Amino acid sequence: MRRKPKAPDMSKYVRPLKSLDPTQIAEAKLTIIRVLSMKGNVREATDSAGVHRSQAYEWKHSDEMFSDAWEDSLEEAADRIEQEMWRRAIEGTDYPVIYQGEITDTYKQYSDSLLTLLAKGNRASKYKERTEVSTPPGQPLELKAETKADVICNILSMIKNKPDPA
Repeated sequence: MRRKPKAPDMSKYVRPLKSLDPTQIAEAKLTIIRVLSMKGNVREATDSAGVHRSQAYEWKHSDEMFSDAWEDSLEEAADRIEQEMWRRAIEGTDYPVIYQGEITDTYKQYSDSLLTLLAKGNRASKYKERTEVSTPPGQPLELKAETKADVICNILSMIKNKPDPA
């Protein structure tokens, strides 16, 4: 009779939960919030604080002030991302021109794709992706109830915003 293979021992990959005193907990929370606002990455924040992710999420669910700070930190990290997108798209990035192993000049490179993302994020209604749907001649277009409501609202808003011809 063949035996089932034994599952590998994964205990060496799992960090045990530490018991921390109140001062250590406060320091860990502060570190998590600081790193979250800079990096926007929970794993990096908890590693920096020396606590397990599950511990941080437990604090987030049980401590309203920590939870609010957590969300604010993630918003701050998102703002940093947008700031960097703006810099790369609008201000550009300098790259060296190398000739025979020497830097002879620099040139700016701009990111059209980041500019597109910024435009879509800031003016979604103007720059959103549009799709055209067609049906065979003589056949009606079938729409779901939610889609019908959206179409009706869009038509009504266009009528409402249409300038008066008189």
